[in-house]
Amino acid sequence: MMLANRNIRAIDRLFDRMTGFSGLSSPLQVVDSWFDNLERDVKIANGPSDGIVTRYEMVAKTYKREVNENGDVIFRLLTDDEVKALETNKAEDATS
Repeated sequence: MMLANRNIRAIDRLFDRMTGFSGLSSPLQVVDSWFDNLERDVKIANGPSDGIVTRYEMVAKTYKREVNENGDVIFRLLTDDEVKALETNKAEDATS
């Protein structure tokens, strides 16, 4: 498929404006930053609101959502002591 010269110029102007608005030096950086933002939002939206997940296999496993300094979302397996502390905190909150 052949594109007319005016269509190519319109696409070129689009990318020029995208780089001007974002302050990034190339269209690829604009698209890459857009996908990074989208991925970050999806990771947060798909996680539970309090960041605690319990998965039942043969025994219950409890994970906590954490975000490291790079912005990566990690689900860390909690120890038995941490799970007991969570349960006591929930019980105290329910009584107060």
